[in-house]
This record gives sequence, structure tokens and C-alpha cells, in this order.
Amino acid sequence: MAFTITAIADRGAWIGPRTQSIEPGASATINISPSTGLTPLKLTVDNEIVEYANPKVLTDIQSDHTVRLYTQTINGVIVASGGVYAINRYSHFFYDNSMFNGQRPHTWRWDISGNGLTTSFTTQNFTITFPALGTYNINFWCRNDISQSSMSFTIEVQ
Repeated sequence: MAFTITAIADRGAWIGPRTQSIEPGASATINISPSTGLTPLKLTVDNEIVEYANPKVLTDIQSDHTVRLYTQTINGVIVASGGVYAINRYSHFFYDNSMFNGQRPHTWRWDISGNGLTTSFTTQNFTITFPALGTYNINFWCRNDISQSSMSFTIEVQ
């Protein structure tokens, strides 16, 4: 008869696999990944605090278990968030709205490449006129006094 290991995380952290079927005496491995801006507070197995480890390995399984990850917010950690909208066919406005717990970044870098164009901007918001229709790669990075964050995306100028 197999036992069930259930993994649960709070506030957007990832823990998994969420459920596992484990044979008696076998081990179960649980991977843990707190979301940006969160740090592990405690890890419990069947409501008892255990040593935090990633991955967490439970050995010699002899019963069902519930593993729960509790997290806490890291004050001031920045989470990159921005976007773009077309002003007209070639001109686009890029903007940053990164923030976490009321903390905004003070440094930005936008790298844009594609269709023979390679350029960078170090302002929070800007407008660019693309030289040609096509796909462009955008890499955005920002930081505050506590942390930094980045995101990447593509846009289609058409």
C-alpha cells in the first residue's frame, strides 16, 4: 500500500510535486521555490517544524505526510514589471511600474535588439522609433537599495 505525501506552500511560493504516492520505506523529494520577494520562514511536516532544506528529502516513509512551506515578505525587494504600447506603427512607449512593498527602483536598463537594431536605455520610461517592422527582444533590469530584478519579452512591430 502506497502512502501519500502532500506539499503545500503559502503566498505564491512553489513547492512540489504537490502530491506523491510513495511505497513504504521509500524516500520522497520535495522541491521548494519561494517567489521573488519572499523568503522561507519555516517548513513543517505534519505541523511540526523541521530543518529547511531545498530539496527536502523525507526518508523511510511509513505513513501519509503533509509538508507545508511558510514564507515571509522581504521588505523592499523589487519585482520587475513594465510594459509597452504603440504610439503609432513604428513608435512605442516603454514604461516601468516595478514596485514591492512601496519600494520603487532607482536604476533601470532596457536592452532592445532585433532587425539589425541594438540599443539601450537607462531611464524609467522612454519612447523609441523602430527602424523596421519585425520582432524585437526586450530585456529589462531594475534595482533599488535592497535588490534587483529582471524580465524579458518580445514585441512585434507591425
